[in-house]
Amino acid sequence: AVGNLLPAEISKYKEYALAVAAKPFLGKAGFMLIGLGALLSTASAINATMFGTARLAMVMAQDSDLPNVFSHRERRNNIPYVSLIFITALTLLFVNTTDLTIISSFASSTFLLLFAAINLSAVRLRRRIGINMVTPISGLILSLLSWIVLCVYLYRSYSRGLVWIGAIYLCVVVAELFFSERRLFFKQKLEGGKDGKDRGLRKVIGR
Repeated sequence: AVGNLLPAEISKYKEYALAVAAKPFLGKAGFMLIGLGALLSTASAINATMFGTARLAMVMAQDSDLPNVFSHRERRNNIPYVSLIFITALTLLFVNTTDLTIISSFASSTFLLLFAAINLSAVRLRRRIGINMVTPISGLILSLLSWIVLCVYLYRSYSRGLVWIGAIYLCVVVAELFFSERRLFFKQKLEGGKDGKDRGLRKVIGR
């Protein structure tokens, strides 16, 4: 694409620049071929990601890190259908309410934060896994620096995307805190109710 198209053309056709770049020497057939290949590869990646994420949500639900409803599975093929439906609906909502720049920026930001978290975990578990400190610390620093550079770039060139990403992260954090605190709240409520019943029973017996 860089060799066949000018920077202005790449910016203009940024969503299908490879197909446009193939058109001068392969013609319309090359444009269609590249476009079809991109469509098939994207569909395959989406399919693998959605099923993998659905099974991850199922495992997290089984470990009580997500609501129990996400652990429900279809018995014949062992497919976590509740997680899959929820993730599909969330993906469709995200795709139809944002643009490609926000989607790609959010994916890049999330991957960088995940890489940083994984390297931080390696630092904390260095004695158990027997790893040199230099490698995970380098990965942690580089991941965080890359994430900061991405945020600065979005702030300067596309602040709307940065606001969207921040709002999504905020919603995820609030949802997780609500779920965790809800479990704690109901536990305290049940214990309080049990203590109240015990005190009431003792009063009745005392009378």
